[in-house]
Amino acid sequence: ATGFIGYNEKTRTIVVAFRGTSTMKDAFTDINLAMIDYYIDQSSEIKVHRGFLNYYSALRQQILDVIDPLVAQMGGAKAVEHILITGHSLGGAMATLAAVDMANHFTNAYGTLGFNYIQCITFGAPPVGNMEFRKHWTSFHNIMSGYHFQDPKDPICH
Repeated sequence: ATGFIGYNEKTRTIVVAFRGTSTMKDAFTDINLAMIDYYIDQSSEIKVHRGFLNYYSALRQQILDVIDPLVAQMGGAKAVEHILITGHSLGGAMATLAAVDMANHFTNAYGTLGFNYIQCITFGAPPVGNMEFRKHWTSFHNIMSGYHFQDPKDPICH
């Protein structure tokens, strides 16, 4: 997956954007449908799409290596208004995983940051995980909000 990280000084917003499926490698990621534990180091009921998690896991440290210094440069986590994470199709799946991961990361690293600190907006994203993953997603309602736009006729989204 290809992504972009930028920020707007005026609105104090960091943007993380993921591109959708564009290569054969991306297509193979899309069809790697097996559900695996979300937390690789522990067994749980939270299951996610293996291909999406493998792709995100390969990018995770690169993302943190950019975002953490950027947050520090902007004056710390409390000085940042929002982190907007977005993507289309495969990129939407990556955005979904990144949003949950960033909510967890920022909560552990900086404590309470407030509602809507992390905003996840996806377009045509496929399902990422099981019902337990959805419950895990909603457990971050105090820091994260999400908007998922789908075409009801698009079979990828359902």
